[in-house]
Amino acid sequence: MSAIELFWLGLLLGAALASIAAFFLWRRSVDKLGRLLCFAGHEINTPLTAVNMTALNFLSGVFGEFPQDQMKWMQLMRAQTSRMGSIVGELRDLIHYVMRRDLVIYVESCSIQDAVEGVVRAVGSSVAETDVKVNLEIGAVPPVMADPDRLFRTVSSMLFHARKFRAGGDITILSRALPGEVETVIVYQGSKMSAEEAERSLELYYPAVRRPNQQLCSVGMGLGVLRIIARLQGGDFGFGVDPDGLSRLMLRLPTTLKPPAVAALRPS
Repeated sequence: MSAIELFWLGLLLGAALASIAAFFLWRRSVDKLGRLLCFAGHEINTPLTAVNMTALNFLSGVFGEFPQDQMKWMQLMRAQTSRMGSIVGELRDLIHYVMRRDLVIYVESCSIQDAVEGVVRAVGSSVAETDVKVNLEIGAVPPVMADPDRLFRTVSSMLFHARKFRAGGDITILSRALPGEVETVIVYQGSKMSAEEAERSLELYYPAVRRPNQQLCSVGMGLGVLRIIARLQGGDFGFGVDPDGLSRLMLRLPTTLKPPAVAALRPS
């Protein structure tokens, strides 16, 4: 091998080693930033939980009789702090999934009915302030394998998405049993949208896409995060819009842990 060939070989080898070193240094920096942001999310969620529990105790009468003329404001406080807690949870999941690549979801047997009713109790007053009626059509469906906290967050995000982009009419939450899974659907009358745009709205970075206007395109961390979380639990998430604007947010979760499972059973 000639001296020139050795020179170029050494140059290419050096560039390759430098690139590998730069990549690992970048990943280390990203991982450190991810840990810091996760820590910040935990710190934000701690006072939110305290305020939410305080509001719940006032509403439950733990601190004595609460004035009726102030009840709606306390209900609003509980609804918004609960919603903020859900958004922080989605943000932490996003950080673990994208930046740290270590998101693991532990599942257990959960009731869809309990999750939906819990969301409506916690944040329903905030939705109702826009004069929206939320109809529940939750049938006798089997339990699903899911993380209970993330199930609450997902249903909460679905409900707030329907509230934000509703063009008129009521919001309906229904469920049905399918072979090996349960589908929960939130139906509302939204704006007309092409099938392509509805599918794009499920992409992870859809809320960050540059737009010619400042129109809000999503709520929370976006529908893409909900789809990732559903899939990591062995289910799926979808969004469909009819030609007349009738919109459906669809969450499907398995009734048994699917092998090979992405999610893991919660340790006892």
